[in-house]
Amino acid sequence: LSDQPNPNSTNNPNSRQVTRQASNKKGAKEDTIEIAFKAKRANVFSEGIADNDRTTFKAKKIGKTAAQEKSIRDALAQSYIFSSLGESETITLIESMEILEVSRGENIITQGQEGDYFYIIEKGTFTVLVNGKNVAQLGEGKSFGELALLYNSPRQATIRAETAATLYSLDRDTFRFTLAQSSATKMREVKQALAKVPILSGLTDDQLEKLTDTVEIVPYNAGDAIIRKGAEGNVFYMIKDGKVKVSDAGEQFSDNILTTGDYFGERALLTGEPRAANVTAVTHVTLMALDRESFNSLLGPLRELIDHNMNMRVLSSIKLFDKLTAQEKSKIARSFEFETFAPGTTIIREGDKGKKFYILKEGQAKVTVKNTEVGALSSGQYFGEMAL
Repeated sequence: LSDQPNPNSTNNPNSRQVTRQASNKKGAKEDTIEIAFKAKRANVFSEGIADNDRTTFKAKKIGKTAAQEKSIRDALAQSYIFSSLGESETITLIESMEILEVSRGENIITQGQEGDYFYIIEKGTFTVLVNGKNVAQLGEGKSFGELALLYNSPRQATIRAETAATLYSLDRDTFRFTLAQSSATKMREVKQALAKVPILSGLTDDQLEKLTDTVEIVPYNAGDAIIRKGAEGNVFYMIKDGKVKVSDAGEQFSDNILTTGDYFGERALLTGEPRAANVTAVTHVTLMALDRESFNSLLGPLRELIDHNMNMRVLSSIKLFDKLTAQEKSKIARSFEFETFAPGTTIIREGDKGKKFYILKEGQAKVTVKNTEVGALSSGQYFGEMAL
């Protein structure tokens, strides 16, 4: 189940009193992805690059030892903004990076000033200062300043050398040209991958082209956490290649493996609720990501289908519907009607005869038995099934 919440069903499902609650928590990984989308919407990757320059630009070639090349490669692999680069683009960036010797006490970047360089530390120690306060130390193999490659923005911190040090630096123009030169091949690969996502089959070719131009490619290594249960969700994911595991979605949901063409993360974007399951990379996996704004604008025509699929997942988890065919479950899923309840409203009352089965589309609810709170429900969970 993709990003599916924890169904909470008691022995007496109709003996529940329900009120809305709220939850909010931010996932740090998605912050970086959202920044990339902000940059893409501002068209920063092609800003100032004329069509003829895209093919004539020549990156610098600065000699490096095998150990230096490995150090740079390892650092690039840890930064999200370089994650979609192929081997040839990676080599171009490694070769073009300049080697800088800095003195103790020197400020490499200064908070509030604009910058257009990204740095990797070969040796030495640096202090990170925010509003004059020491907030972190950086050492060999660490990097900083990558947002300067994406768009013009004031530096968020001052980075000061605590010792004599050696840095590798990469300028914004080289980064942009490198991406621009390889973009056509990447776009074809992404479009082919999107065409394999069944839920997108209803999109027109024009819509698919826009989606191809918008998605961010995000790789993860086996064992990496992609989504953490309870975090705020602002990114929707489709699997380009590889496998992920959805786990900890609740007692009635077994762990689920998703693979090429599958998707996850939609529930949090549809409902505004926190992530309701953990998603972990089983193999090396490449994901195609959309942030909330892009999801709403580009996949708006598919919202009804996505809602329907979410209801189907819930129905498939309930033993009452085990013997139904997929077609029968689909018919039930399409028969749901929307009802809205104000905070504090009692939806079903303990002791009353039940006539309806509910799936929470958005919001949270409280479950009480004999005036004692025994649990809470969130979007995608269900109650009242025994009334059927």
